[in-house]
Amino acid sequence: MLQLAEKSTDQFMLSTETFNKVNEILQELVTSTRSDFALFCDANGNPITHHGKQHVVNLSGLSALAAGNFAATAEMARVIGEKEGFKFIFQEGERRNFYLCNVGFNFLLAIIFDKAVALGLVRIFANKAVEKLKGVLDKAAQAEEKASDFIDSEFGLLLGKELDKSFSL
Repeated sequence: MLQLAEKSTDQFMLSTETFNKVNEILQELVTSTRSDFALFCDANGNPITHHGKQHVVNLSGLSALAAGNFAATAEMARVIGEKEGFKFIFQEGERRNFYLCNVGFNFLLAIIFDKAVALGLVRIFANKAVEKLKGVLDKAAQAEEKASDFIDSEFGLLLGKELDKSFSL
C-alpha cells in the first residue's frame, strides 16, 4: 500500500487487500439487488473496479460522466443550501436505471439495474454498501498513516546514523 487519497485531487493506490474487499462489497451488492452492474470510481472519474454484467464498454467514459454528473449536482446542492451535498442521484431509463452514490466525498458507487428491480431494494443495499466501503477506506487510510509514520521515524533514525558516520571521519 502506497497512498490513499484524502482529497479528491490526490493520487491514490489501494492495497491488494483493500481492493479485494471493495470487490467483495460490489459483488455482494450486485447479488443482493439483482443489479446488472456496479462500478466503483474516484470523484475525478477514474474507474477503480467493477462487478456484474459488462454492459458498459467504456468504463473510463462512464466513470468520467458519473463524476461530472455528481460534481454538477453537488454544485446544485450548494446553491440551494445543502452543505453536505446530495447523497445519491437516480436516473430512470426506459429499460435500465442508474443509481449513483457518494462514498465519503472522494469516491462514487454507480449501480445499473433493470427497471423491474425495485428502487427501494437498490437504495437499501446501496446504503449498506456505501457504509461498508467507507469502513474499508477508513481502515486503509489509517493503515497508510501508520505506515508513513513508521517510514518517517525509521528514515530519520537511519539518516541520523549516516550523518553521524560522515562527521566521525
